[in-house]
Order: sequence, then structure tokens, then C-alpha cells
Amino acid sequence: MTPKNYAEVFKRIGQAVPLWNAVYLIISKLMDRGEEKLLQQACVNAGVNTLVDGIVGPMTIRAISMCDPSRLLSEIGALLVENKETNEYAVENDNLKDVIMKYLATAEGLHLHWNSNEKGFTTMYGVYAYSFPRAEPVRLANAYAVENGFRNITKSNVHKVDASLTLEQRRALKDAIFRFYTRNFMNEEVNEYLGNKSALSFFSNSVNGGMGRGYKSLQSALRVSADGKFGKGSFRALKSFDGSDDQLNAGILGYMYNFYVRLAKKLKFKRYFKGWVNRLVGLGFKRR
Repeated sequence: MTPKNYAEVFKRIGQAVPLWNAVYLIISKLMDRGEEKLLQQACVNAGVNTLVDGIVGPMTIRAISMCDPSRLLSEIGALLVENKETNEYAVENDNLKDVIMKYLATAEGLHLHWNSNEKGFTTMYGVYAYSFPRAEPVRLANAYAVENGFRNITKSNVHKVDASLTLEQRRALKDAIFRFYTRNFMNEEVNEYLGNKSALSFFSNSVNGGMGRGYKSLQSALRVSADGKFGKGSFRALKSFDGSDDQLNAGILGYMYNFYVRLAKKLKFKRYFKGWVNRLVGLGFKRR
């Protein structure tokens, strides 16, 4: 079958179910742009298995027809944003906000989703409702759910709530999320003296271990007392540091690796060790 034949199939789907009209238009655009793999991956992300091989055949068409249309639209939109926003965690020419949001998009995703371990929903970019019930992004997500016709956000409707978000609502949520991270896990005065790689690792350590742990990792890299209190002595060391961003980043990540090695000796933490190290590797850690 040719792409034209596929388009006819999608048209018939669209005529049968009104919401599929919107899906059909987007699918046609994706195929025109050669984004067949993205379309297939969207089906998989929406819970319907199919091959992600770039060849739109009967299997792909069947998978598309089995998807919930609102979920499929949501997954397509998220992948388009993700393709645009995520390549490497730290890009030298990006500003720090872009670097951090790319990292969070890759690590935490671009959807509202349910997190059973956290006993509630998680916003895109990883703000946990259970841990931060009064945080601006959580309150905003709940308000948008009500505005879009839902009583609240539950495990059974979280994907529908996510699919209902308008572009303007998503942008507002993204801005609120960055403000949340800025207030709780960043020190702008410290960041002025860090390159993108070391700033991102400092941020990641602070998010995953608290600001005290983030400060300790930076202090260790600067070879000052790692007490978790970034005072005048630590600032002097930071301002006078004459090594490269790569060198400082290696020191920050090396501290965290050694910390995780010690932590993993406790049986209850051992199963997390591989995931912790994978995160460090994503930030540039290299084992010696």
C-alpha cells in the first residue's frame, strides 16, 4: 500500500469517530514529514504494541485504530516536544534553564502521570503531588483538571487530564515547574560561577539528595570542607577555581558515586544503586 492508500484508511477511521478527524490530520502531517517512527512510538507509548521500524503497514494501521484517540494525540504531542527539547543534557550554548528542563524532560517525562511509589500524580518534569501538595505546579495542574471538566486527578483519569491540557496550560505549567525548582533546588549565586555541566550535576544532586547533599558534592569537588553549608570559604574556593567545567563536574559526580557506593552497602538501598549510577553516567560520570 502507498501512503495515499494509508491516508484513505485514516480518513475512514476519522469519519467513524469524530475525534479521529483531528488525529487523521496530524498523522497525515507526520507522514508527509517522514515521521513514521514517531507515530509508531506514540502508539507504543499509548499502550498498543507495534513495531517501530518506520514502515507503516497493516500492523501500524491496526495499532493506530486500537489507540484511545485523546491518548494518542497526547503521546504524539509529547514526542514532538521531546524530539525538539532533548538531545544531550548539557549543551554548551544553551542557557541553564534550557539545560535543566531538557534534563528533567528526559529523566521525568513530559506528561502528567501516576506514580504509585509516590502515592499520587506527578507533573511533567517530575514534581510529585504527594511530596509537594502545595507546590505551585501541583495546585495549577489540579486547577486545570477542574477547568477542563474533571473533579480531580486520579489514577484512572490522569492520562485524560494530560490529554486535555491546552498548549497555553502546558506552557504555564512548565514555567511554574521551573520556578518551583529554582526556589527549592538551586542557588543562583552559585550558578553564576558554574558551567552548564557542573551546574546541572549540582542541581541533580540537590533534587535527589537535598540542597545539603548538593552543596557537599560541590564542596568536595572544590576541595574544601564538605559540611553542606555553602559559606564564605566555599564561595572563595568557587570564585578562585581555575579548572575547567569538565574537571569540576567530574569532582561533583565522583563525590556522588562514592556516596552511593557507601549507601548501597545498606541492604534496603542496594537495589537502587544501578539506577543511581546510570543517572551519574548521563551527567558525564566516567568510572576509572
